[in-house]
Amino acid sequence: MLGTLLSQISLVLVLTGCLTALLIGGPRERLGGAAYLTTFGLQAGLYYVGLTAPGINPGLDGALLIALVALCWKSPHPWPVWALGFQLIAVMIPIVRLSDPRIQGWAYYTAMTLSGYVVLLAIVTGAFIARKRRKGLKSQK
Repeated sequence: MLGTLLSQISLVLVLTGCLTALLIGGPRERLGGAAYLTTFGLQAGLYYVGLTAPGINPGLDGALLIALVALCWKSPHPWPVWALGFQLIAVMIPIVRLSDPRIQGWAYYTAMTLSGYVVLLAIVTGAFIARKRRKGLKSQK
């Protein structure tokens, strides 16, 4: 999995984003970062040991979708809704590809990659906003 420069850059981006959320985010951002990192780790680990059955990655993406639904539930913050929306795209892309075989591989992988990075971007943005909000509350006291 880490045989190409692109996959190594992807690993660095995911680890940096999730650790940022875990270190400077609030409770929701930490849960989002942990859920994303767990899903990424499971997908990478299962790929590494050779478990590449067709339903594994969509199933793990579905589990992350459920975690994001739980984060969105009565959340006063907008970032979980954005993360949920793009994760829903990531879950629907394999279903759409099964229903329409004319979708080419490059389009499938591009859409999956972009939706994953936007979910991560939403989590990191939420972490920075939570940090800014905490600093603002401390300066008012």
